Amino acid sequence: MAVQKRIALTVSPEHQEILKKLSEFQNKPVTTIVHDFVEACMPMAQEMVNAYEDLKLGKSLAEVERKLFAEGLRIVSENMKD
Repeated sequence: MAVQKRIALTVSPEHQEILKKLSEFQNKPVTTIVHDFVEACMPMAQEMVNAYEDLKLGKSLAEVERKLFAEGLRIVSENMKD
């Protein structure tokens, strides 16, 4: 099992208030709420990394955008099925 890494995170007072309210409603610590958000974003974050790598390899912006949008829609579609 990989060792989890810690990062420092600074948020605006408005964001902290929203996260605090979510933590109260869900009866979870704020750190768990933030962790859940990060986990939910990882598939799209990976697709963004792939897009930047494709651009670096010289693929056209239009092709990279098309693939990124298509993968984003696929990810959303899969999550809606759950």
